[in-house]
Amino acid sequence: MRPPTREMFLRGIPATVIKQIAVFAPGRIRSQGRDYPARLHELICHATLQMGQPVLIIGRENITMIVIPMHCILWEQYLTDYFGLFLNDSDVQQIQRYENF
Repeated sequence: MRPPTREMFLRGIPATVIKQIAVFAPGRIRSQGRDYPARLHELICHATLQMGQPVLIIGRENITMIVIPMHCILWEQYLTDYFGLFLNDSDVQQIQRYENF
């Protein structure tokens, strides 16, 4: 069996959850008109991501995308990298709807 191929992206790619994602339960996302299997980045949070929730793809492992919830990019360590690149005022309003997840 071949070891997994893992790649972390320099910039994230916006996506939307289409099948719930939890810490030990991968789900699915849709980005740029295509669906992908996805899992939470292990260092970020222990949230359950619901259908319709915005996420950011930050890497991949084989065909599985590694995601963080969009509201996490409002955290100080991500704000410099992502604010202005993927976010405008309406994006921030959508993200704030999911801050309690």
